[in-house]
Amino acid sequence: IVSPFVTTIYTLTVAFNSGCSDTDTITVIVNPMPTASVDNDEGICIGETITINSSVGTGTILWTPGNYNTSSITVTPPVTTTYTLVVSDAIGCSGTDSIIVTVNPLPVAVFQNPNPVCGSNSIIFTDGSTVTAGSIANWFWNFGNGQFSTSQNPSTTYGSPGNFNVNLLVTTNAGCKDSTSAVQTIWASPAALFVHTDACDGNPIDFTNGSTIVDGSPLVFN
Repeated sequence: IVSPFVTTIYTLTVAFNSGCSDTDTITVIVNPMPTASVDNDEGICIGETITINSSVGTGTILWTPGNYNTSSITVTPPVTTTYTLVVSDAIGCSGTDSIIVTVNPLPVAVFQNPNPVCGSNSIIFTDGSTVTAGSIANWFWNFGNGQFSTSQNPSTTYGSPGNFNVNLLVTTNAGCKDSTSAVQTIWASPAALFVHTDACDGNPIDFTNGSTIVDGSPLVFN
């Protein structure tokens, strides 16, 4: 039994005691293996599509799973999957290569925003985002007031009253993203003011309220 790496001629010689001999030869032709080479392992987020490319020689192409027969395939695996390429020639020689496509979970973006507060007060937003595998690597906050933050639990101040759309975008260490938003209500802060008259001892003093609030909300006086 032989396993030559290159085409080789094997010679058989049979000799007899009489001095007679005979010789025969056989040529074992070693055909090159078909070429099969695919991309390096890749990671995607669940729901994404990936195109896997290959470099192949002459032969019949077969990808598994899927039974594809083209040099490049486009797939959307629901779970981490190993795709194997086999290239076979007419005499039964074959070359193979494979790629692991890792499917990473999406994060769930969640945050807690405070109840309505008065303007000019500092507000802290608390992140509650999760992911089933890996970790949250980046946070991007848009507070709706022209200010932004990349902290996990940031704070901001609103200089005017109103309803502001706060958006949080989170990204995992695998590059998967999710976002969520909520409305933050900011109440106007009143400006307390009053004037009074001067009077002699024992005479009544008049107090006049001059307090204001920019959004016209009713004021309560104590």
